Amino acid sequence: MHSPPPHGHGYGYGGPPPPRSSSNNVLVIVLVIVVVLLVLGGGSCLLCVGLAAVADDPASGPATSSTSGSANGLERTPLAVQLEGAMKGTKVPVQQVLCPKEPPQGTFKCELVTTSGDRADVDVTPGPTGLAYDVPGMAFLEGTKLESTFRGIVASINPRLRVPCFTGVLMKKVGADFTCPALDGGTPAGSVTVSVLDKSGAVKMTYEGTRTARPARTATPSRTVDFVCPPGQAPGGAVRGGCVCGDTIIGTACGAPGNFTDVVETAKGCRFTCN
Repeated sequence: MHSPPPHGHGYGYGGPPPPRSSSNNVLVIVLVIVVVLLVLGGGSCLLCVGLAAVADDPASGPATSSTSGSANGLERTPLAVQLEGAMKGTKVPVQQVLCPKEPPQGTFKCELVTTSGDRADVDVTPGPTGLAYDVPGMAFLEGTKLESTFRGIVASINPRLRVPCFTGVLMKKVGADFTCPALDGGTPAGSVTVSVLDKSGAVKMTYEGTRTARPARTATPSRTVDFVCPPGQAPGGAVRGGCVCGDTIIGTACGAPGNFTDVVETAKGCRFTCN
């Protein structure tokens, strides 16, 4: 069972709405402190998994030559292949693992290469039941959880927002930030910066959204109506209420009483400028 979040407050998906800037600058700033546990699997140790001894296990596949290894002389040994399988079982985006051809006594280091080309050290430690491994200083974040958390935060602002880079499993350094573009459908809608707070997957999200410009109003051309006073009602000029005909003020020449911006006297009545 996970311990309480070490920073901030876990709002979950139904928490209080995020504060929003009311300034008139180009961006609407939405700053949200969200602590979400995004650990792969349910264990308390993200990548501590026991491995059987594999030094002479032919089923693991042959070791590759050092030409396929890294610059520090590591190779894709049988142990490295076993580590790859264990990592894939916990959804780590592993492309390959490289290890020393002859591991030293005690804890030693291998190297993880992810499908996106990122690299990280892997600490491998002998134990009573085999080997255990860990990727120190790295957090593995599930993109689907990041996406659903983000959508929960911005639902009241724009439920159409999405972040395409929140996909698969992301390996990110603890204490570092990474930024992804946000989209409204296919239209750019700002960016989301994620701060990785600890190895368990606690994060802080900061969304900077581009303010949507309101469409410009199309000017409506003025419409004028020449009103002629009825027979028997002499034109008496124009007043604020409309056109004077005899002892009556006519104000409905534009379709509704008062639906005009100006009225002027004419020889036979008045000219209305309608709304």
